[in-house]
Amino acid sequence: MKNRSAFLTGIAIFCCFCLLIAGGTIAGSHLNRDMLVWGILLAEAAAFLIPTIMVILPLRRGESLKSPIAKKRISFPTVALSVRLGITVSLASFLINLLALQLAGQDVSIMNPALFQASDIGGHPLSYILAVAVVPAIVEEIFLRGTVLPVFSRYAGTGLSILLTALVFAMLHGSLGNFAGPLLGGLVFGWLTFVYGSIWPAVIAHAANNLCYLFGLWLTDTYSAFGIWRQMPSFCVLLLLLFVYLSLCSVEHLLFVGRVPHFARGQRNSAALYALAGNPAAAAFIIAFFAKTVFGVI
Repeated sequence: MKNRSAFLTGIAIFCCFCLLIAGGTIAGSHLNRDMLVWGILLAEAAAFLIPTIMVILPLRRGESLKSPIAKKRISFPTVALSVRLGITVSLASFLINLLALQLAGQDVSIMNPALFQASDIGGHPLSYILAVAVVPAIVEEIFLRGTVLPVFSRYAGTGLSILLTALVFAMLHGSLGNFAGPLLGGLVFGWLTFVYGSIWPAVIAHAANNLCYLFGLWLTDTYSAFGIWRQMPSFCVLLLLLFVYLSLCSVEHLLFVGRVPHFARGQRNSAALYALAGNPAAAAFIIAFFAKTVFGVI
């Protein structure tokens, strides 16, 4: 089959989307508090690892996938840059979502989900952080940057592949209201994977992003009675400027020492887009996304 790997990846992405919806429904409606955290863990792992296997196994013969999942030695400067970029993405996402709520005239306190309270899920706070911050960072990067990105790179150039993978990442969140933040994160995580040839810097940045965002939600929820929301935007802007500066300093050093490779060129953009987004599996995913986010039928 022509464009077989693109078709398989489209099926895997569509299955990932369906598993995320089904897992969220089951965990939220059918599990008690004592089992909820484990339900979240299982649903998240299944939603991303099963599609990963769906792509890797059929391509293991004659069409092997050069995935950047393999562990590589990670230096302290790499970890520092990953953490800085992860926090930068988290702060930017928080401010984008806050701005969107204010423009829509909605109460910003809805950004504080009750599930962040450990007592509400019948588990220890560390188990909840593991379930909603650490494990998602690992399994999502294994699938998206470790599997989807290499397949996309077979057809498109590096820049377009990173952009398309980031779009898939944002769409898998299943919300137009929380689209810009994941899109920005997907671009950053894809760039890190490309620069270092490994998903693990992206995993570190992704985990730092999740943990920082969750800490901000916990902070505003805990101290909302003290009027923290009045100071939170200004505080986040200052922190964002600081971490943007620190991140740019690290990137400047990488460029100076020649550690950033040049983007590879792929097929013409129109041909690449047709192969990756024009197949039936990708079309099914796009239709399902709009059915859920725009029409609310899923």
